[in-house]
Amino acid sequence: MLHPFGSEGPPAFGGAPGDAPVGGSGLLSPVAAGGRRFRSAPHVVKHPAHLPVSSHAPPSSSRIPNLQVVWYKRDLRVYDHVPLAEAARRGPVLPLYIVEPSVVRADDFSAAHWHFVRESLQELRRRLAERGQPLVIRRGEAVDVFQRLHDAAGRFDLWAHQETGNQITYDRDRAVRRWARAQGIPVHEPRQNGIVRGPHDRDGWSQQWEDWVEQPVTPAPSSLQPVPVRPGPIPTRAEIGLVSGAFETLQSGGEEAAHHCLRTFLHDRGRRYTRQMSSPVTAFEACSRLSPHLAWGTLTLRVVQRAVDRRRDAIRSLPDAERTDWGRALSSLESRLRWHDHFMQKLEDAPRIEHESFIPAFDDLRADAHDPEREAAWAAGETGYPLVDACMRALTATGYLNFRMRALLVSFASYDLWLDWRRFHDVLARRWIDYEPGIHFSQDDRHQHRARLQPHQAGARARPRRPLHPALGSRTG
Repeated sequence: MLHPFGSEGPPAFGGAPGDAPVGGSGLLSPVAAGGRRFRSAPHVVKHPAHLPVSSHAPPSSSRIPNLQVVWYKRDLRVYDHVPLAEAARRGPVLPLYIVEPSVVRADDFSAAHWHFVRESLQELRRRLAERGQPLVIRRGEAVDVFQRLHDAAGRFDLWAHQETGNQITYDRDRAVRRWARAQGIPVHEPRQNGIVRGPHDRDGWSQQWEDWVEQPVTPAPSSLQPVPVRPGPIPTRAEIGLVSGAFETLQSGGEEAAHHCLRTFLHDRGRRYTRQMSSPVTAFEACSRLSPHLAWGTLTLRVVQRAVDRRRDAIRSLPDAERTDWGRALSSLESRLRWHDHFMQKLEDAPRIEHESFIPAFDDLRADAHDPEREAAWAAGETGYPLVDACMRALTATGYLNFRMRALLVSFASYDLWLDWRRFHDVLARRWIDYEPGIHFSQDDRHQHRARLQPHQAGARARPRRPLHPALGSRTG
């Protein structure tokens, strides 16, 4: 007997049959057997501060005793997934991914992201099904979806990884916690990475990070107790209203692709990493290319560190030249794993950097000098500067660019075009397949060198120093 949660009903925001519509209770009819600062934004779904306890008690026949709901967000895997493993130990598991309008329609989300996410969801569904319970997909805002589940199935435990995201997902998570408290729903949020939540001593962060990364990797559960719920379709880009991008070659999503990428880097591509990571000619092959898998959670940083440790042991028997190359490559990769969480910690500690400079005095440095034509030329890769344009076009086609060239795009936009970073950061966020808000905002600020300027310079209204290419017009002022 299929459970009534998510039965066939009208499509939600352009969806397909079988998806949960936003709001209402039409989907609940039985089916035949077979510390932050807030901002207002048009895409943020506002929820009341105090949510009433639902009066819709499910009939005893539809309740699922000891139900464990695992809410997948940016953790699309089964291996080293603490919420999944813990939930599997406690009762029947409903693994749930919610396609949220406020997230997929945000200015920093794109069809390229969904391409990667959808591939990852398809594989995740298969891996979970092999263990007894396929991934369930629903469409709607998170609180609405959880309320319908609660109305249909009764009380459950909610499992989800901690997340350091943008303001939209932060507000969403807070709303879910408020709703859960009102309903008496326990919420369990284990750490997914080395980010420290809440008050902490920054001087001791490195040791805390090392302690976390040394913790054992969590095996995937061998089996899951099934729940009689329709899985629901995984929507296409068109079905959730995303315009197809101009990308030509994107990295494949999914856990299998993540581990393949890691293996090929550690045993083949990565030998000349330190010498080839900076050039856009060699970086596409020589860099690890693990960043989208870390961003969307098809692989964990801890699993990468374990693989690096094993490889370091293995290279001891290699000839001197090879051992030296690989030793440098592995050390360089390890430092970047730490940097990954270091920059995400900045957003966790100072969420204002999504909208403000690290040094607030610089916020208005370019506010009155924005030139839409220059921004459009930069975004299209038509500035007339060959390297800048080649980098932007490569990013648009592939969703990837190496670190040095990312810095080039941001610094060129900030200094040579004198563009306000708050006007263009979503352009890049939509194109990076590995978009991670904490890293994105921290690096935008860093690449503009605003954090290195002296405060007295903020009032000087400095202007770009190099003359612009004729394709962008002459510099004025």
